[in-house]
Amino acid sequence: MEIHMMQHGIYPRSRGLARAISRYMSGKLSRESLEEVYTIYTEKFFKQMTRIGCRRFSDGMLRWDDIFNPLISWIEGVEVDGLKRFYDNNYFFRQPVIKSKISYREAIASSLLERSVEIAKKMDVQADRLSLSLPGPFTMVTNSLLNQSEYSIEGFLRDYVEKVLVTEIDRSLRMGVTNIDLHEPSLVVYNISLKEIEDIYRGLSERFPKARLWIITYFGYKKETIYTLAKLAGRSGNIFYTADLTEIASPPWDQISDIASMGGLALSIVNTRTTKIEDQRNLVDKILKAIGRRGGAELYLTHNASLEFLPEVVAVKKLKLLRRIVSSIRKRLG
Repeated sequence: MEIHMMQHGIYPRSRGLARAISRYMSGKLSRESLEEVYTIYTEKFFKQMTRIGCRRFSDGMLRWDDIFNPLISWIEGVEVDGLKRFYDNNYFFRQPVIKSKISYREAIASSLLERSVEIAKKMDVQADRLSLSLPGPFTMVTNSLLNQSEYSIEGFLRDYVEKVLVTEIDRSLRMGVTNIDLHEPSLVVYNISLKEIEDIYRGLSERFPKARLWIITYFGYKKETIYTLAKLAGRSGNIFYTADLTEIASPPWDQISDIASMGGLALSIVNTRTTKIEDQRNLVDKILKAIGRRGGAELYLTHNASLEFLPEVVAVKKLKLLRRIVSSIRKRLG
């Protein structure tokens, strides 16, 4: 079995970048100068990820405020109105309010990522190691206010997939970025129709066979949902998913043994909602025991939610812990 390490989502902004953004917002720094700062910190991020040994990673999402913004500002028919708590975190985001039928003319997320791809190529980092990050359809709809006269939940899901996700994935693939990260904490936080999950993601898988569709779940573990994702991964060949073991008191390692054999699995074993560093030896032993019985061809190890919840110094420590765990497992597997 091959063991890999991955990073996803938003990386903590360094003080220097945050200061530059603040100066730009107050009119003290030009757009050109801000772009130079973005380039510097994107280069630093890529160096960090390659040095640590991540198989695949985002571009740090340094230009994003949260997983919804700035994407929602470019969807016609959507407005931003007030703040909403991000699940049970002490963290708030600008909430999407769906005012009318949506349309989408420019793939803004892929456009922002393209700048990072250009930087990566100059550093000999291949585009297929990077990922495009987007809010998944169920997470978008459960965190938005819908105009009920315009949309049913099913109607908005359909339009968001067809008008936004399809546009973004298509452009991403043309740039050479095949990893598509769809952040879906709502799949394990709320009760979601399993049939809808299957229909939507099977449709995306069939439409984009060259994409590697990553369904990123966190803030919970729901057996029925995880098994649904495992079956999708096993049947499709291009669907991958994360199972968050950090948010459950007694991780179901026997279940992990079952789903690991189906393929497409990334285990989230490092918690980004606490600065406490996990027990390396304990995790290595449990992972080895689980995959030793019925392991598949490969397994990814990662953190649960975005690293933005942590100070950068702690985020780096957590990533280095993941590296040590991967290294230890590889050695013991021979």
